[in-house]
Amino acid sequence: MNAYTYWCDPCKLMAKNIFILQSVTEYYIQHFINVNINTEKGVGIELVEKYHINSYPTYLFINGKVSLFTEV
Repeated sequence: MNAYTYWCDPCKLMAKNIFILQSVTEYYIQHFINVNINTEKGVGIELVEKYHINSYPTYLFINGKVSLFTEV
């Protein structure tokens, strides 16, 4: 999960320069279910609390069978 905000300059740089690279795109598509979440809207607000996100960009690799994160 790519946790971003609209005002985050490093988030914009990653989207513009890294995520568009064919090698990066292919790897992520082959190995992950990818989702971009604006953490200032909708479900993003809840995810900030659940995963204690406090800097951007934040990349979460979540195992659907075993949670890598524990809730406090």
